[in-house]
Amino acid sequence: MKKTILLLILFSSAIFLCAQKNKIDDADIWDALKDLPKKKLPKELTEKNWKKNKSKWAKLFKKKTGLTKALKKLEDTFEKISDKNRKNFLYPDPHNKKYTSSEDFQKMYLEKYDTWKQLAKFIKQLKTIEELAEEAHENFKKSKIVPKKTTALAKKVQEEAKELHDKLEGIPKKWKKKFSKTKEISMEHLMIVDDIKKSGIKPDQVQNALFLLDKVIFNGAIEGVCDTYLSNIVPQLEEKRSSPEELAELFNKIVVGKDAGSRKISQNTSNIRSWKDKFGKDFIYSTDEIKDEIELFHGWGGNTRTATKDNAVSELDAYIKGVKNVQKWAKKYKKQWEEDKKK
Repeated sequence: MKKTILLLILFSSAIFLCAQKNKIDDADIWDALKDLPKKKLPKELTEKNWKKNKSKWAKLFKKKTGLTKALKKLEDTFEKISDKNRKNFLYPDPHNKKYTSSEDFQKMYLEKYDTWKQLAKFIKQLKTIEELAEEAHENFKKSKIVPKKTTALAKKVQEEAKELHDKLEGIPKKWKKKFSKTKEISMEHLMIVDDIKKSGIKPDQVQNALFLLDKVIFNGAIEGVCDTYLSNIVPQLEEKRSSPEELAELFNKIVVGKDAGSRKISQNTSNIRSWKDKFGKDFIYSTDEIKDEIELFHGWGGNTRTATKDNAVSELDAYIKGVKNVQKWAKKYKKQWEEDKKK
């Protein structure tokens, strides 16, 4: 079970970094949509303007242009992608805490993706209007009853539709593809987070857990600190072994004191000791071999355990044994950690 949790942490981190690498920036989306009207369409592309200015003679023209209906559809679609709904173009953040599961993200993603589909629909409608307006213009030119201003209006509708169509064409296809690719990465990450939740680990602490494992506990720090203490601090204490009173004073100064270097061991053992409280699950490797030492260093690091004239020698012996055991444990599981990271 602990191995499974370890792999979940590692895999989740890898997916997280991959997701960050493929992150879709809001600024890039805003730039892509810079030519999309925000609040209003050009008046030539509105049903109201067409109906008002096409003249009664165009209404009597024997062939329907289809523009009134097409322009109404365009306006309906534009409403879904206008300024008030513009944020729906943005890619949903897969690390947002409001998503309690991958299903929540999937639902939000589909809503966002649909906005891009609406833009594609909008562009297709522009093409239809361009073609209808062009046909109307040609027919109106041949007509003896349609006024020139109506003929000119049809041409203006065609030009406006073409200009906007050409500016936006290809954008939805590019971004839908980008959304789909990034979604695959996001879903992998979120499905792993789902598994992490089932395992008992707090998902919002995964990155912190990985940092402690890789950069603090198993980066050689415990080994190196133990080497330093055994070669430098222990000899100083040994010199006072025959004088318990002096030994107690020195022990409390360099092992228990607030600025004592030995606290680097107790800081690491404290991270292990408090692992379950922080991350919701027991430490990923067995700590049975150093459970006594963890409590010893917790006492020394927290000033709840000190040396006296009567117990100074036994405290020194416990300290030496504790440092060696912690070092042995750290070497063993650092090797295991490095192997697990390669899997």
